Parts: sequence; structure tokens; C-alpha cells
Amino acid sequence: MEEINNDIDAIGRLLAENREKINSLRHTAAQKLRKANLRIEGLEKMIADLNGQLAERQSEIEQLRDELSLKDTRVAELTETVAEQSAEVEQLSAAISNWRTGSIRSTISSVPKRSCAMRRSSISRALSDAR
Repeated sequence: MEEINNDIDAIGRLLAENREKINSLRHTAAQKLRKANLRIEGLEKMIADLNGQLAERQSEIEQLRDELSLKDTRVAELTETVAEQSAEVEQLSAAISNWRTGSIRSTISSVPKRSCAMRRSSISRALSDAR
């Protein structure tokens, strides 16, 4: 009978030890889960911040593309103005050359209707707009 009581006591001790181990494991698991949740929350916040930064960068890129498009248009306009003025300079050079050689009539007909001063002011305005 004493042997049975000893076995029952041993089983009781084993059950108590097992309960303590189970409680310890539950506590440890809960702590690890809380830490994991904190890490997940931190990662989710980081992802949200990075997504916000990405959206800002995409907006900046679109704005820069728009500005570049406007600059391209302006460069095309200025290129056309330069071509027109180069042609005008050639006409005026020919007119001066003709005038020097004495053909005043051809000089008068070859001078463009717009004056040089007006052209200079439009070039200055165009260049200041491009800056």
C-alpha cells in the first residue's frame, strides 16, 4: 500500500511539474507573440511610410516631366525664332552689301518689315522666359 501511495505522490509531483511547464510555455509563448506583434506593427508602419515616400517621389517625377515638356516647347519656339532671325540677318547682310555696291532699290525692297530693335527685344524676352 505504501508503494501505491508513493506512486500516487510521484504522479502528483509529475502533474504539478507538467502544469508549471505548461504555464511557463504559455507565458513564454505570450511574450514572444507580443514581441512578434510589435515587430509586425513596426514593419507595417515602415511599409506605410515607404509607400508615402514613394507616392511623393512619383508626384515629383510627374511634375518634373511636365516642366521638361514645357521647356522642350520653349526650346522649340526659341529655335524657330533663331532661325527666323538668322534668315533676317542674311537678308540684311545682303541688303547692306547691295547698298554698298549702289543698288539702293534692291536694298529697300529686301529690308524686312519688322525693325531690328523689335527683334532684339523679343529675343531678350524669350531668353529671360527660358531662365
